[in-house]
Amino acid sequence: INTGVVEILIHREASAAAGQRLLQEVAEDPSESHRARVVHLITNTLAMQDVVQPRRPVRQFPDRERLREIHESIADAYRLRLQRVTEVRRVSRDNFSRPPIPPIPGEIEALTSPEALVDEGEAQGNCVASYAHKVERGDTFIYRVLKPSRATLSLVRQSSSGLWKVGELEGRFNTPASLDAEEAVAQWLHRHQIEA
Repeated sequence: INTGVVEILIHREASAAAGQRLLQEVAEDPSESHRARVVHLITNTLAMQDVVQPRRPVRQFPDRERLREIHESIADAYRLRLQRVTEVRRVSRDNFSRPPIPPIPGEIEALTSPEALVDEGEAQGNCVASYAHKVERGDTFIYRVLKPSRATLSLVRQSSSGLWKVGELEGRFNTPASLDAEEAVAQWLHRHQIEA
């Protein structure tokens, strides 16, 4: 056992993620005797994964090669996410804080920041983050539908009347929302005297 292995084993997350072969490779690497490097690669990968895929279970890294492959993949996704977040942060937040229809916590939730649009787009595999400027202008608002099934909802303000109506209600990867989701959204809108 060398410094590299010890550093991995005393770090709870790194220890859980390191496969047996990875530990063996670190133990056999002379450069890990005095300065632990692999533990930093593991913890950096896990930290980026937590940002990019927060609810995905931590995967185990069987060996150094697979750790590097996963690290590169996660790093690419992390850079893309940072670019999206940086871009949407240029948008004014004023209209994000004023959803036109009160949300239902745990069922139909308002996306109240540009970053929430990025999160929703990544979770649902859609381009809703590109709607940030429409929300900023006050003519669109985005909601996350959680129950009865997952969907992304956009409400758009009609230019002629100023009234809100459904722009889009889409499932993951822009597939049609379930009938249950359609009905739940229609009932919610009806309670607020808005047409679905």
